[in-house]
Amino acid sequence: MPGRAEGGRSGHRGAPPLTQVLPPGNPTLTAPPGSCTHADRIFRIDDGSAMSKTTRATQALAKAGVSFTVHTYDYDPDADRVGIQAAEALGEDPGRVLKTLMAEVDGKPVCVIVPSDREVSMKKLASAFRGKSANMMKPADAERLTGFVVGGISPFGQKKPVPAAIEEAALVHDQVYMNGGQRGLQVRLAPRDALAALKAIAAAVIA
Repeated sequence: MPGRAEGGRSGHRGAPPLTQVLPPGNPTLTAPPGSCTHADRIFRIDDGSAMSKTTRATQALAKAGVSFTVHTYDYDPDADRVGIQAAEALGEDPGRVLKTLMAEVDGKPVCVIVPSDREVSMKKLASAFRGKSANMMKPADAERLTGFVVGGISPFGQKKPVPAAIEEAALVHDQVYMNGGQRGLQVRLAPRDALAALKAIAAAVIA
């Protein structure tokens, strides 16, 4: 059965509670009184064990005053396309579940966020950043630059922020999902809030 848990949304006194909606098959999470603070969010699974769902990504969003919800799912490291697998696990349209990719334009790092069922056009990406050429970043380089592991790379809270672009088609949705900085963790938020928080550009970058 789908689980639902609530905890305080940090950073804003009197703000509505943070709500976590879980897909079928995941354990129900509850937030004990006083367990959710600005520094951390601790949830307890029904079996009594505790787990932290605070990452640099969620901390960055809270600090920016962005309204978001946290969603967990069973991450499959063997999936051919982790973004599609996330969408399926969450029971969401792949067009609303965005994937975060690290690339290089004229040798300089950039972050590009597109729907999980679409691919990036290197030509369009280069043009979006007024460059001549673009290529995907090597996984090891992406991990070193962002401080996140592949499969858990979020555009928020990266160790070294870089220029970012969000596929403009994603802005038509009221809410989208993005990686929350951990494998199996997604945040749901308004795409225009993400655009503002990242100081990103909106551009047509999909092939």
